[in-house]
Amino acid sequence: KRFDRAVEAAKILKDRGIDFIWVLLGRGNLENELKKLVKSLGLEKEFILIGVKANPYPYINNADIFVQTSDNEGKSMVIDEAKILEKPIVVTNYMTVRDVIRDGENGVVADFTPESVAEKIMMIINDSSLKDRIISNLKHETIGNENEIEKYISLWRK
Repeated sequence: KRFDRAVEAAKILKDRGIDFIWVLLGRGNLENELKKLVKSLGLEKEFILIGVKANPYPYINNADIFVQTSDNEGKSMVIDEAKILEKPIVVTNYMTVRDVIRDGENGVVADFTPESVAEKIMMIINDSSLKDRIISNLKHETIGNENEIEKYISLWRK
């Protein structure tokens, strides 16, 4: 996953005067480099590294926008989870993304640059009709494996 792309997009948002907290869930072998980048860009207050959580759903549920800046994904369960929770989604244009995201309908697709990721986030922030359309479409979307999804929701509510 390209977390550096996310941090650099966060810097662009901060430079444009956007007030935000970017919460990063997960862990990887580049964590120390990521922490150094966050510090070097002065994003310690805006970019929070949470680590691995047994139950990520409260974090996703409390988000205004879900962002995934991957280079590659197979079947992205976390995108399904963001869809279930009806979060506007910003994803990079990796090879299989169009299998799960219809650009402008159930999320937005950014190029592989921090500038594009920041631009797509700002589109959702500034265009309430786009945000509302994405949320409305997600409410009516069938994700697949509905029984499994109901199990996730049940676990999350516990």
